Amino acid sequence: MSMRLLIGFGMILLLGSGELWALSDPTRPAPWVPQQKSTAPKKAVKTQLTLMAILYSEGRQVAVINGRSLQTGDRIEGYRVEAIAVDHAILRSAKGVRRLELKKRTVKSKPAPAGQ
Repeated sequence: MSMRLLIGFGMILLLGSGELWALSDPTRPAPWVPQQKSTAPKKAVKTQLTLMAILYSEGRQVAVINGRSLQTGDRIEGYRVEAIAVDHAILRSAKGVRRLELKKRTVKSKPAPAGQ
């Protein structure tokens, strides 16, 4: 009886430790592998800003930049929206001025059905 108990506890311990290992991040390097630190200097990354759409009317101009709807005076990624035109937006920061332009897109339409 005590032997069965011992074997049962042993199995629980083995299975339990396996579950803990399985719950850890599989992409994380094993703890016994030495970590290499990069000595390369970090490059300055220019903020990626994409003008996705412009809604332009007489009383209201909205620029959609990186999925956010912005009006004149709003801020994004350290820039302030200075102006919004029909096809571009002007942004200003301490680093300077950026002009974001809409990409030209062509709209394809279906051909008219034959006989019309």
